[in-house]
Amino acid sequence: MTATDLTAEMRAFLKPYTKKSDARGALSLSGTLAVYAAALVVGAWAWDAGLSLTLIAAVVLLAFASVRLYVLQHDCGHHSLFATRWLNDWAGYLLSVF
Repeated sequence: MTATDLTAEMRAFLKPYTKKSDARGALSLSGTLAVYAAALVVGAWAWDAGLSLTLIAAVVLLAFASVRLYVLQHDCGHHSLFATRWLNDWAGYLLSVF
């Protein structure tokens, strides 16, 4: 088997997993925004209550959610998160705030 044959076989195998879906994109975006907002609220509450360990956990979760939001924004820039171009543009503009 040559490298070209292997590449073609891998592409054929992975093809079903490369289809864009507005529903999956919206679920990914809304879930990540929910985690970001929850971590922000818990972090603010922990700061006010003086709970250092809870604050540290919230900040770590907030950092991971921030990185995830960046990745989603990057995907929007390549028009690969949603099936429609205008939805990728809109979500990318929204995520640029974060």
